[in-house]
Amino acid sequence: MYPSPSLILEGNPLKVTWKGIVGLVVILTGVSIAAYLLSSIEGFVAGVLAVFIGFLVSFFRSDIKRYLGLTEEKELPKIEVDTEDKQDREDLKIIRKLEKKIGKQRQKLAKEVVQYNPALPEKKRRKVDQDIVEEATELIGLLDSVKGRAIQLGESELVHHYDEILAEIKETREKSMRRLSEQK
Repeated sequence: MYPSPSLILEGNPLKVTWKGIVGLVVILTGVSIAAYLLSSIEGFVAGVLAVFIGFLVSFFRSDIKRYLGLTEEKELPKIEVDTEDKQDREDLKIIRKLEKKIGKQRQKLAKEVVQYNPALPEKKRRKVDQDIVEEATELIGLLDSVKGRAIQLGESELVHHYDEILAEIKETREKSMRRLSEQK
């Protein structure tokens, strides 16, 4: 059998009370809970760091291998191209970029033309006509630029194509300008 707690306390020269023992148990429990939480947070942070480092290593794997000398850089063979061909290619790239802009501008202009309705109030008709004139003028500038590039390249089919588009856009602009002058 175990001795009763009162005997333990009576024979204790330090005179420890039950309140002291309970307080000690509460403090130790609090410290152990805090240590557990800190170790959990520490484990979580360590896991996050491990995943992050793994991501960085996998993302920069080829650079790391090259830096450590594990793989050799392969140089691509250089292909010599005539300067005229290079210039033609650059001009064609510029023409393609301009054609994309022209396509977008033509869509904007088409939307403006569709918005025009003779039944609209005069202010709105005037605004739509002004927008049509602005869009058409900007589009004519782009078309002139791309037409000049096509002339430099000697692309007669492209030049003819751009001439047709220019005539159509100029006609649309003229109609809107006439309506604007009539509304004044």
